[in-house]
Amino acid sequence: MIETRRRFNLKDKTKKIMIDGGTKENGLFMKLVVYALLVGIGFVYMYPILFMLSNALMPMDDLINPAVGWLPTELYLENFRRALRVLNY
Repeated sequence: MIETRRRFNLKDKTKKIMIDGGTKENGLFMKLVVYALLVGIGFVYMYPILFMLSNALMPMDDLINPAVGWLPTELYLENFRRALRVLNY
């Protein structure tokens, strides 16, 4: 009887820590789910910005070359100079 109570008590405590978390906070599992969703949504929003920044820093040879992915072989700032000159900024 005592072992059965201890087993259920341990099971209840584990459930409370993992899912419920007590009265004010979420449990560990719920926090992991929330953080995973936040990271996923953040990636969806940041991907286009990082892609465009990476492409803006590449020379034309890197843009045409399919072997070059995200990191340019050299930093090329002439694209920004041209944009500022064309916009009369």
